[in-house]
Amino acid sequence: MSDRLRAIDLALTAGISVQQVRNYIEMGILPPVERTAGGYRIFTSAHAKPERGSAR
Repeated sequence: MSDRLRAIDLALTAGISVQQVRNYIEMGILPPVERTAGGYRIFTSAHAKPERGSAR
């Protein structure tokens, strides 16, 4: 269960806004994510690992 992150958790870890997290998903920088029954995005620790060379 600790492997699951909310968008705000990922945003705070990465130092970006939640909207930017959503933008990264739409742009394909982050892979698509699963959603809960309530519609919340659920990220994993794999989403939190920085991809070298993708940010400018």
